[in-house]
Amino acid sequence: MKKIIFIMVLIGLLIMPGALAEPILKIEFDISNEGSVSDFSAVVMEGRPLPKNEGNLMVMIQDSKDNVLWDSGYDLDFYIYDAAVMADEMRYTDKIPYSSNMDKMTVIYNGVVIFSSDLDICDDNGACEGNENSLSCPSDCLPYEEDNLCIGESDGVCDPDCLEGFDPDCIAVQDSCGDGECDTKNNENFASCPKDCSGSADGVCDKQKDGMCDPDCEERDDKDCQVEEEANPFIFPVVVLVIIVIILVAFLMSYRKAKEKQQPDLRGGVQYVQ
Repeated sequence: MKKIIFIMVLIGLLIMPGALAEPILKIEFDISNEGSVSDFSAVVMEGRPLPKNEGNLMVMIQDSKDNVLWDSGYDLDFYIYDAAVMADEMRYTDKIPYSSNMDKMTVIYNGVVIFSSDLDICDDNGACEGNENSLSCPSDCLPYEEDNLCIGESDGVCDPDCLEGFDPDCIAVQDSCGDGECDTKNNENFASCPKDCSGSADGVCDKQKDGMCDPDCEERDDKDCQVEEEANPFIFPVVVLVIIVIILVAFLMSYRKAKEKQQPDLRGGVQYVQ
């Protein structure tokens, strides 16, 4: 009985960290003993935030209007007592609760601002790049794209970043995926099996330019569904010809008026010739 209880408690301890996981922002940078910051990085992932602290080093996360969304301190000391030497630099790492309106980070050391930078976790340019992923930038990074973030949940999306066996959605379709047919009865769709279901009626808009208009997409979401009006190749020559004709007609009319002015008026009079 005690063994069963022990096993149940052990399983609970293993499951609990995953159950308590939440989107967090992990920030890292090096700070030198001269007060300069380098090698800064910020990435959104799933995990558990660290508690706040106080100290001579203050880190603030702000929104686009410089409102402080989060701050924490750290008592920075470059002296290594065991070795009795002064370190040149230290690595700062923190994990904080993530919010989608987080925009920039400011570092204050001994009351002086020594560093400020944008987080650069989403630029909304349509390409999944840099430290962007489906948590920080869902507009650029789709859940079924590689973004160095494994979402091992049963959400109908086979995440290519997960190792084998970690995403139940990948296990459900692994037997039929790749046969060239989009088997929706076996939970296949573009999210779980893109190589079979691109452009298919599977309940998922692929938003891919693959030469097939996905029936699950709105016209604005799939470029293949957008009908572009091709320019008529004959328009430019016709316009040029019309311009030439107008110029010739104007020239002929001007020439005709000039000739009429040079001829004598023979109406109602006598013209003498010497």
